[in-house]
Amino acid sequence: MKKVLTVLAICLALAACNSKQKNDNAESEQDTSMASGERSVEHNPAVAADTIVWAKVPELKNIGAFPFFVPTGELAAIDAKDGVSELIDYAKLNNYTGTGIYTTKGKLGLLSFQEQNGKPFNKLLFDDTFDGWVEKLGALLIYEGPFPSNEGDKNKLKENLYNGKKRTYGLGDDEPFAVYAFKNEGKKYVINVQSNSAEGKVYIMELK
Repeated sequence: MKKVLTVLAICLALAACNSKQKNDNAESEQDTSMASGERSVEHNPAVAADTIVWAKVPELKNIGAFPFFVPTGELAAIDAKDGVSELIDYAKLNNYTGTGIYTTKGKLGLLSFQEQNGKPFNKLLFDDTFDGWVEKLGALLIYEGPFPSNEGDKNKLKENLYNGKKRTYGLGDDEPFAVYAFKNEGKKYVINVQSNSAEGKVYIMELK
């Protein structure tokens, strides 16, 4: 009987060790994944903490006029005038770089893509159209991913709230988003883009 109990105790100890090893491995993989995500931002030569190094941002040519992203047909911005749903002559935009908040000021074009004339918004069409356009454009990706977990950075992004003539514009903290930068004809631009099942949003600022 003692031998049986001894064997049982050994088995239980081995099982506990194996479980701990699996948990340690899982935590190690998670830490490695998180570190890898952070490195992808840190190694971006155009990002330095909470700023964009404009000397390393590409100068683009022959890309049209502001707001540059002007899809037509099935995918068109709602209430569009001069290519934007709403235009603010001078506004502030907080941009997440992956390591901090870079605040810009200037002319802000707000583009909203959603259900129109009874036709539901097509998220896949929006994502594919924007991704194809921005890749062809050659804008530099500054950040792509979820809202930051840091409360200070998150609150700064929530300040990006704009009251338009027909609706309020702002990024949601429960959906991933992306930030891009480029230069054109001596001017600097930043883009914030986000989409969900109901709406696609493109915010483009011409810095002053």
